[in-house]
Amino acid sequence: MKEEGKDKYMYYSCLFAPSKHENLYIREFIEYYLKLGVEKFYFADDNPEDIENLSDVIDDYIKKGIIDIDYIHERNFSALGLTEYAFQSIKLICKWT
Repeated sequence: MKEEGKDKYMYYSCLFAPSKHENLYIREFIEYYLKLGVEKFYFADDNPEDIENLSDVIDDYIKKGIIDIDYIHERNFSALGLTEYAFQSIKLICKWT
């Protein structure tokens, strides 16, 4: 997180990604992008069928404040609609998304 007063954004780099049937690979995905410098992750979980909840798989990252999850099962987003929703949700706190 950036020092207060240095920048108007909380995070320099954020990553938004939809998550559906990704539980087996999500930790590897997160570690890869952490090494590239991503500070904050936002996942849109559209996966009501998975046996294991996404939040259970990445609970340690959530507790560290690295990840936020938005459960969007009920909202029927198109790909463009989901991108617009994500942009509107995080545009004020992330410099680069």
